Amino acid sequence: MGEKIEIDDQKVMDKRIYDKAVDYLYKNMPTSTVGSIIAHVLPPVILWSMANHIILSVWAAVGVAINLIRYMLFLSYTKKRSTIQKPQHWGNYYALTALAIGLLDGVIVMILFSPDSFGIQTFLLVFVVGLPVTAIIMNAYWPMSAYSLTVPILGLSALRIYLVGTTEYIGLAILLLIYMLVLLRFSKSLNKSVLETIVLQIENYDLYRKFQEQKELAEEANIAKSKFLAAASHDLRQPLHAMGLFTSLLEKKLDSEAQKHLFNNIIHSVDALRNLLNTLLDVSRLDAGVVEKKIEHFYFENTLMRLVSELAPEAKEKNLAFDCVSAAVVIQSDSALLELILRNLLSNSIRYTEQGGVTLKVTETDGDMVKLSIIDTGTGIPKDKQQEIFQEFYQLGNPERDRTKGLGLGLAIVKRLANLLNHSIEIESEPGHGTIISVIVPLGDKNKIEEGSTEQVIPANISLTNVPIILIDDEVQIREGMKQSLEEWGCSVLVAASEEEAIYKLKQENCRPKVIITDYRLQEEKTGIQAIQAIWDEVGMVIPALIITGDTAPGRLREAQASGHALLHKPVLPAQILAFIRHVVLQEG
Repeated sequence: MGEKIEIDDQKVMDKRIYDKAVDYLYKNMPTSTVGSIIAHVLPPVILWSMANHIILSVWAAVGVAINLIRYMLFLSYTKKRSTIQKPQHWGNYYALTALAIGLLDGVIVMILFSPDSFGIQTFLLVFVVGLPVTAIIMNAYWPMSAYSLTVPILGLSALRIYLVGTTEYIGLAILLLIYMLVLLRFSKSLNKSVLETIVLQIENYDLYRKFQEQKELAEEANIAKSKFLAAASHDLRQPLHAMGLFTSLLEKKLDSEAQKHLFNNIIHSVDALRNLLNTLLDVSRLDAGVVEKKIEHFYFENTLMRLVSELAPEAKEKNLAFDCVSAAVVIQSDSALLELILRNLLSNSIRYTEQGGVTLKVTETDGDMVKLSIIDTGTGIPKDKQQEIFQEFYQLGNPERDRTKGLGLGLAIVKRLANLLNHSIEIESEPGHGTIISVIVPLGDKNKIEEGSTEQVIPANISLTNVPIILIDDEVQIREGMKQSLEEWGCSVLVAASEEEAIYKLKQENCRPKVIITDYRLQEEKTGIQAIQAIWDEVGMVIPALIITGDTAPGRLREAQASGHALLHKPVLPAQILAFIRHVVLQEG
């Protein structure tokens, strides 16, 4: 069975080689046909005064006729090319026309060769020596064509010269035969090289096609993965968002220390799940292109202090040293995104270091650049894995997929953010000797640091009593949790499951809300953006709106970001919603 498959495969390959060879042969046919017509018209003109006019005219006419037949063959091949099943037949048709020309030219030498005419001898010898060389080169793709022309013309010419009978002509005939054998050998060698080239072309084409197929499969898998993550993330965020609202309400109703201890454990689990989902969201937002960079000049010391205060306890818990070797430098970058890069790198180093410590070293380099290096004494990274660690979901030393070690997305986020900011990343590592990962950023100018802060401080004692709010969400649990939280803050709340219900209740209560809070994805494939616009149209004014979404699909993120409304991603902390409402009330005075 295996041998049959191999034989069938070889037949297919032979067919493809024949296809290519014959195709190239016929592509050269118009040029060779024109050359052949000239070769049969020019000699009679040159020999007109030295040979019989009738013989020359007949020879030229037959030569032109054969070449016209060849051209008709070319046209027929071109028309039927896509349906040809046996290309070798067409190669043989071509060889028959070459045989006709070889016989015609050999016969003319037999008739015209004259030992008494030096001019005719010289011309015919040049003709019979040069024409086969041209034929072999032009017909390299199909050697039978070269043989069909070369053997008759040189064979008949050698015979005619041999029949003269003198020693010098017999020697010349032998030389012509040797020349013919050399040309046939050369033709075979040339054809072998040409066929090897064709095989390479076919193999390269097959490799390219397989590469394209694999690329398309990879792209389809990536799209499927993104769709899965978007759907799974959205469906998980919904109950997690509701859980956050209810736990926030529950906290105020606890009395005993045992209840509070249990509640804290629940909060830690919810926070861990929220962090994992937010990591997925970071990747989706970067893929969606909705993360905008804000390049500014700032003192790195402030960023460093935040990172140390946040991550030092984590290092201390593992008995790791956590040091900073810093210069008082000004950096030119997006401070928030750069801080996210460094936080991910530092967290990764702490996670994979069991003894020793982690150091953040800041050094100025040549060319007005600053190198921010995270140096750890961890397990190290093999050289062949140093680029793979930046791929999504790739983790070294975590085959059991321990959730405490994350999802394997931290370094993927680092790579995307570095590309967004045009910062280069360098990595030096050796297994068992730790790792140094450096982020190279431009040196800033302290004279360009913006003075003061543009952030507005929102007082915590702003009263929200009877602030009218319309809440739209198609999830019952989220509507209930949000309603209870808003009412606990003193707000007057209308809840609706859809755009239509929201409009109906606003009309029924004759209410003009101060704030609209809506989910992004609503019933009947409508969006919160559409619901906001419908409410604006109903009340005849623009009302501040907050969109809360659990979507991570890049297209939806871009649409939500482009709406211009305030946007929060589930699971949302109640404090974030509270801050938005307070901000609206403060703005309206």
